[in-house]
Amino acid sequence: MRTNSLTLDASAPPIAYKVAMQTTYPSWGHQLSLGATTMWECWMYPRSNNHYFMGTIDEWFFKHLAGIRDVKDGFREFTVKPYPVGDLTHVRTKLETVRGLVASAWTREPGKEFRLEVTVPVNATATVYVPAGVGDVVQEGDRAAAEAPGVQFLRQADGYAVYRVLSGTYAFRVNNSG
Repeated sequence: MRTNSLTLDASAPPIAYKVAMQTTYPSWGHQLSLGATTMWECWMYPRSNNHYFMGTIDEWFFKHLAGIRDVKDGFREFTVKPYPVGDLTHVRTKLETVRGLVASAWTREPGKEFRLEVTVPVNATATVYVPAGVGDVVQEGDRAAAEAPGVQFLRQADGYAVYRVLSGTYAFRVNNSG
């Protein structure tokens, strides 16, 4: 028996961003340019103009661009792992959960600075992935991130510095990040 599976590899966020932003066929941007306000069943001349099947582009915005993913028990534990792609310079989103507000916002100036602000509700924890190379210095507020209250450095992995954070709002900054 053969099964199909979809795996998110490093090429997926740039491809999804291109499909979202371009206005030529086939793309979500093309559907918007034709007046779409919902996701269509197919790329052009749909039979159904309101077709929700295995997610929508806004799910991709939350889970990939902003990087918010529930891990356990309705956001008692969650991750924030943003994917800065293409010429996108900023993303800001918030999500009301059963535990309270979860938020992720990032800005970047390629070659200069990357900023990531994360809000974790009371009685929750988050694993935060800050895009940073091995030699980059990551700060939270005005100090080294690993020395900030409520922040624990876990590891360096695949172009990210990974931290565990307690409830609160955190402002991470990486200088000279591409």
